[in-house]
Amino acid sequence: TALSPNTERIEFGFIAQELEKVFPELVDTDNEGFKSVQYSKVVALLTEALKEETHKREMLEQKNNAMEEQLNSLKAENNQQNKEIEYIKNILEIKANR
Repeated sequence: TALSPNTERIEFGFIAQELEKVFPELVDTDNEGFKSVQYSKVVALLTEALKEETHKREMLEQKNNAMEEQLNSLKAENNQQNKEIEYIKNILEIKANR
């Protein structure tokens, strides 16, 4: 990110040398050693990465929803068992008081 002196707008981009360390196939070097980024390939790479991350997020959301359903089911089961325990306690208390 840098402020362009000509337009006084913020411009975004990659530092070719930094990108080259991670994705050398996205950087060209000319005869004089100047490096340039192949932005059309960067867009494709980022699009695929975004698809993968979206898929992972969707899978995690599904897993989370299933776990929430399971938790709610276990809570309901626990509540029912607590009611049954209270019922049994009341019966035993009545019999003990006779």
